[in-house]
Amino acid sequence: MAINEKTLVNYPKPVLYNQAKEILEQMETTVCKININGEKGTGFFCKIKIDDNSLIPVLITNNHLINEEFIKNNTEIEIDIGRDDIYNSKIINLNNKVIFTNEEYDVTIIEINEKKEGINDYLELDDNIYDKPKINNYQGNSIYILQYPDYYYGQKLAVSYGIIKDKFMDKEYNFIHYCCSEKGSSGSPILNITNNKIIGIHKS
Repeated sequence: MAINEKTLVNYPKPVLYNQAKEILEQMETTVCKININGEKGTGFFCKIKIDDNSLIPVLITNNHLINEEFIKNNTEIEIDIGRDDIYNSKIINLNNKVIFTNEEYDVTIIEINEKKEGINDYLELDDNIYDKPKINNYQGNSIYILQYPDYYYGQKLAVSYGIIKDKFMDKEYNFIHYCCSEKGSSGSPILNITNNKIIGIHKS
C-alpha cells in the first residue's frame, strides 16, 4: 500500500482492531500496553544483537516512560498484551536486565527472559537500521505504527499508516513522520510497510 500526504485524510485516527484485523491478529503479541504511575504508553518486543552477535530478546519503549529514576526505585513493571478487552498481563523484571536507557534518544531497552515471560512473537529490526545517515534509507517510505492510543475509544490496540518525511532538528536519528498517534502511543514501533520490520520508535 503506497501512502502519501493526500491519502492521509482517510486516516484521521489510528485504525482499531476490527478495521485492521489481519495486521493486528498477526502482531498483537509483539506490542504491549504500559502504565507507569498513570503515564500510559506502548512497548514492543524484538531481538537485538549484542557483542557476540547472539540475539537477545528485549522489550523496547520510551525513556520518558521508563527512565533511570524509575529503574532505581522499582524492580519490575507490569504490561498488558492483547487487543479490545482481551489482555494477558505479564511481569517484566528490571533487576540487572536494563541494557540501555537514554533521555536524548528517548529509548529504554530491557532484556527479558523468554521462557519465564512466555512471549513467543518478536518484531524484527530492519536491515538498514544501523546504517548512517538513516534518513537517506527511509525518507519517503510508507510506514505504519502499532500502538495503544488513549483517545476517545480508550487505550486499545490500533494501527495507523503514514510516511517518513524528513530528519528532525538536524539529527539523523530523529525522523519527522506523518502518521496519526495520540497520548499513549509513546514507545510504539515504527514499521516499514514493505517488510513489516522496525525502522524506529515513536516518541512524540
